[in-house]
Amino acid sequence: MKLRSHLKICLLSHVFLIHTQQGTSLAGTASDTNDLSTKQDGSDWKNSMKIRIIILCLFLSSFSNFSYSQKISKFHQLYQRGDDYKKSSSFNLAEKTYLQALTIYSGNPDLYIDLISVLLHQQKNNEAEKYLKSGILKGANIDKLLNDSAINKKFKESTSWAKIYDIYRKEYNSSIPFQEERLKLVTLLQKDQDVRNLMEYFPELKRDSIVHSSDIENSEQVYAIVKKIGFPDRDKVGEDGAVAMYILLSHLLNDGLKDKDDLEYFEPLIKISVLKGTFEPFWMANLVDRNQVIRGLKQIYGSYWEYDSKSGKRIITPVEQIENVDQKRAEIGLAPLKTVQALGLVLPSNYKN
Repeated sequence: MKLRSHLKICLLSHVFLIHTQQGTSLAGTASDTNDLSTKQDGSDWKNSMKIRIIILCLFLSSFSNFSYSQKISKFHQLYQRGDDYKKSSSFNLAEKTYLQALTIYSGNPDLYIDLISVLLHQQKNNEAEKYLKSGILKGANIDKLLNDSAINKKFKESTSWAKIYDIYRKEYNSSIPFQEERLKLVTLLQKDQDVRNLMEYFPELKRDSIVHSSDIENSEQVYAIVKKIGFPDRDKVGEDGAVAMYILLSHLLNDGLKDKDDLEYFEPLIKISVLKGTFEPFWMANLVDRNQVIRGLKQIYGSYWEYDSKSGKRIITPVEQIENVDQKRAEIGLAPLKTVQALGLVLPSNYKN
């Protein structure tokens, strides 16, 4: 059941209550024989109905969040399984798994890129072209497309693919609802990166203050954007706008000013977008965990690691409530913590999978 349906139920319930209240009031004026006891009973009944409607709305809202959580978790499970098939060159199985993931959520541009790749590996050129068009309309950009060797080869072999990209990329760009905010975020990110890239040319004592001043200016504008349009995710500002928001938040949430307050403000907004599939689960985990660790706390999702110079290994730092970490990861669509071992990360010693 979608949230819109939940709101309709609550609204209809509210209308019913109003009409019932009006009926009770009219009944009271129609007869002068209603005593104080009868009026009190009517008031109690109306209050009881109000409470029940509030409880119903709260239940439906929590049910909706739970459903979104299950949906996005299943999507990412299938996507990960498809990636595993792709890595082992089981392209037919990868194709089937990716298509199954698409039936759950069709808004992730990276999934289209992987699907196109496995189709090309199977010489399914017509189907690959079909999903190329769909993927571009979901935000797949040329840099990510060409980063895949099979797709890169196809672009070099077929001039029609470049033409398709230009046509559908224009259509995608024109479909983004908040163009000004998208441009603002991308511009802020460019400034953010330029400042950091130029630090080597400044005296060491001045570097922190310059970066800090830049981050404060960016933070003010990020807050202004959020207050104007809500959280700028993939649906609102496009793929590049969402990426810019993630990187800017990684600095905003750790600028040493009001990191705790910033996280409390942004985390619920981020989670809503994550559960809709319009902001990456790992981005959320990384933003939350990094904020926690920098503030001297244990991380939540296990996405933060530090390099140990003695062992030469990347070690995941302590996790709060480690016994529940996989459940928390699943709630936002992340695979169990044990899966990161394949990336060469060392799990916490108290983690039991």
